[in-house]
Amino acid sequence: MGDYALERFLLGVILFVLFLIAIFLRKRGRIVISILFIAILIGYWVFYGIREQVLQNRYEESIEIVDTYLQDKYPNETWTIDTIVEEGRKIRPTKVKVIFDNEQSVDYIYKVYEKNRVILYEYGYPENMDTTNFMHDETHNN
Repeated sequence: MGDYALERFLLGVILFVLFLIAIFLRKRGRIVISILFIAILIGYWVFYGIREQVLQNRYEESIEIVDTYLQDKYPNETWTIDTIVEEGRKIRPTKVKVIFDNEQSVDYIYKVYEKNRVILYEYGYPENMDTTNFMHDETHNN
C-alpha cells in the first residue's frame, strides 16, 4: 500500500459522511453540503497537484547538491544516482540514493539538510555481505 493510501481513505470517509449528512437535510442544506463537498475535492486536487511539483523540484535540487558533494569528496570515482520513485510512494525530497560504480551491491542514502549540508544518512546491502568494510562508509572512514 502506498504512502497516499491513508490520505485518500480519509478524504473518502469525509466525503462519504458529507454525502450522508446531505441526504437528511433540506434543499438549502443540501446545496451548502454540495458546495462544501466540491470545495474539499477541488482543494485536495490543487494541494496534491502543487505539492508534487514542489517536492519534485526540491528533490532535483537535492540531487544536484549531493552530486556536487560527491564530486568534492570522491573526485576519482563514478556513481549513479537512483531517481526512480516507486508508483504511489511519496518523494523524499532531501534523501538521495547513490550507487557507486566500484561498490554496486551497496545503496548509499545521502540526506541534504539546511544550508546544503550533506551527510550519509543510511546504506543498504545484501544480507550475506560482509558489513565491516564499506568503501564509502563516511560514519567510520572520515
